[in-house]
Amino acid sequence: MVIIILFVLLAILIIYDLATMDFNKLNKAFKSFFSASFTAKSEIYFSITAFYLKRHGQISGAQKEFLYWYFSSQFQLHQKRLVNERLNAALARQKKSRLSVPEMLHKERLQCLVFLFKLAKSGRLNISSIDQAYLWEVKSLLKISTPVYNKIKASYIQTEYQQSTNNNSVVSSCKEAESAAYTRLGITGGDLEEIKKAYRKLAKKYHPDLHERNHFSKEYASEKFKEITRAYELLCKKKT
Repeated sequence: MVIIILFVLLAILIIYDLATMDFNKLNKAFKSFFSASFTAKSEIYFSITAFYLKRHGQISGAQKEFLYWYFSSQFQLHQKRLVNERLNAALARQKKSRLSVPEMLHKERLQCLVFLFKLAKSGRLNISSIDQAYLWEVKSLLKISTPVYNKIKASYIQTEYQQSTNNNSVVSSCKEAESAAYTRLGITGGDLEEIKKAYRKLAKKYHPDLHERNHFSKEYASEKFKEITRAYELLCKKKT
């Protein structure tokens, strides 16, 4: 019985506290706390970006756009002017003192490193050796182990073999497209005059305005005409 009475009294006290609580003040307190936390986290990203700029000297247009997008999506800094102001302030601080990284959770440190890899790779096929040296330096400041660093690195940096393979794939696909274009024009090769001659012959056969005379439906003739025109344009570019 005593326990029941105590529970009832506790319930009355809770209801009274909720009834008299100033929710506006509580809401402001929560907002203030999360805003301060948000600002502190964004400052870390501005600091490591400034460190990158200090080492690199300048960044490309694609890297600038990545920064604007990142700070807008992650920290609600939607104006480029605000991003530039915060970045300039971080650069000014680093002229006076060396970069220091505050204590963070391991997950947050990994996120910082991934952010830097994305920044270094923005608008580029691969990350330069200068940037790799910088990333290694930051890896040490973030206290990230070498195996974990190498795992992240493998996602963003191609080896010489991978680059060679990719280049060979591009060359191979270009050759295949050229061969297919000759096939569409009904020839196995030839100079520009032979290509034009083959195209004119097929254009007369598949021109949409002549589909009835050539006993084709208009849809079929239009599609075939588009195919041979694309093939003709591709081969003309190759020959000029």
